[in-house]
Amino acid sequence: MTGTVDTRKPTETSQPLGVYVRGATAEELERGHAAALAFFVANNCTAEQAAEGAFAYEGMMMGEGGVTKEEERLAEIWEQARAVAAAAICQGWANPAPLASFGLGYTVQQLAEFSDGNWENDPHSPT
Repeated sequence: MTGTVDTRKPTETSQPLGVYVRGATAEELERGHAAALAFFVANNCTAEQAAEGAFAYEGMMMGEGGVTKEEERLAEIWEQARAVAAAAICQGWANPAPLASFGLGYTVQQLAEFSDGNWENDPHSPT
C-alpha cells in the first residue's frame, strides 16, 4: 500500500474487475460481479484496494517482506469476495465452484483462457 489516502467511493476503480467461473453464462457472471462489488462496498474498500492487499499478502508468503494489518484484512476480503461471487454465479448448480477467478483489468475471455491453463497470452506470465 502506498500510504496515500484513497478518496474513491467503494465502487469506483480505475480498472474493471473481471469475474469468471467455467461454464457460467453471461447472466450468471454478471450476478457474481454484482455480488463481489456489493461485498467490497459492505467491507468499505474497492476491488483495487482488496487486490493490493492480496498481492502484498502473496508477496509476504513468498518471502518478500511483511504486510500491515490493513493489507491482511484486505487480502481476506479479496478471497471472501471470490467465494461470494462464486456462490452468486453458481446458484442452483449441482456442483458449484468454490471460488471465482478474479482479475483487475482482465476481460472474461482472458480470465477464461488463464483459468483453463492457457497463459501464453498473459502479459503478466513469467514465461
